[in-house]
Amino acid sequence: MKVLEKNRAIELRRQGKTFGEILREISVFTNSDPGMIRLMMRWFRLICRVPNTKFRIRIQCHGADRVGECQEYWSRIVNIPLTQFTKPYIRISPTSKKKTGNLCPYGICNIRISDVFLLTRIKAWIKGLTALSSSLV
Repeated sequence: MKVLEKNRAIELRRQGKTFGEILREISVFTNSDPGMIRLMMRWFRLICRVPNTKFRIRIQCHGADRVGECQEYWSRIVNIPLTQFTKPYIRISPTSKKKTGNLCPYGICNIRISDVFLLTRIKAWIKGLTALSSSLV
């Protein structure tokens, strides 16, 4: 799976696109709340009709010793196999070192979907909702 992503990025670079342009083709949602992650996965699957094979999950952990535990936790939440998880981001921020309790015990989940058509639809929905909301005021 990761090879396909890498091959897609290489092909886009050959077409002359910058890495910034490549990143603009990816829809991303990030949160630490399992309820919000479940909601977005359901929205992506039911409303956007994204097949499970298109999802890539990246976890941000607060300690290298807990990576496996965090990935297994989020794998159960999103119902995506660990083979579709990318390399985790492990970092302890300087501000959280001073806190006694961990606010995100299983880290932060990052959902990524590489699909230009989906991204275009989402942007159109946002534009339409923005126009609708401004006409209601």
